[in-house]
Amino acid sequence: MIFKRIRDLTVASIHEGLDQLENPVVMLNQYLRDMEKEIVAAEKAITKQMTIKANFEKQKNEAVELMEKRGQQAELALKAGEEQLAKKALLSKKQYEEKVSYYEEVCLQNDEKIAELKDQLYEMREKYQEMKDKKVVLIARANAAKTKQSMDEAMDRFDHEKAQAGFERMERKIFEMETTINLNRNKRDVLLNSQTIEFEYNEAVEHELNTLKEKIRSQTTV
Repeated sequence: MIFKRIRDLTVASIHEGLDQLENPVVMLNQYLRDMEKEIVAAEKAITKQMTIKANFEKQKNEAVELMEKRGQQAELALKAGEEQLAKKALLSKKQYEEKVSYYEEVCLQNDEKIAELKDQLYEMREKYQEMKDKKVVLIARANAAKTKQSMDEAMDRFDHEKAQAGFERMERKIFEMETTINLNRNKRDVLLNSQTIEFEYNEAVEHELNTLKEKIRSQTTV
């Protein structure tokens, strides 16, 4: 189960290693490349196993032919009265029968091994595709985590007390500016009002003065 073990280790490494990665994108791509190599190795192993099976089948077929040939030779020798030669042929036939049984067993074991390797290869390909699809999600999560970390670090560097003191200082300065503007406006209004009153007062005095002059003049005339 070597391919299953490699697959499990690869998948586990992704989940266990993410917290320690400085560059998740690079590492995830590396995991996928490693998985691709294992898949290629599995494919080569299956091809090699099938080649071995074909070789065993060839030897089995050759053993079958020789087994049948020895049987025919034994029959011919017996018909010819060569009993000892017939025994030798039958002994050789028996040996080839054992070889045929051996090769049949080996071929059967190879079939089972190839089927097992193919199943594991299928699982690896499925897991590879799953990892490939999940890579997009993991990268998005890694980027989000990195952004949040940067924001947290920025907030840690930010001096809240200094900023608050600055705001209060600006507020006092603005209040002073507003107060100065209001005082200047009040002074101007007072000045304008005093000039108006003085002007009105002088007119009244002039009017009263002229009235008094007329009165004196009329008395003098009489």
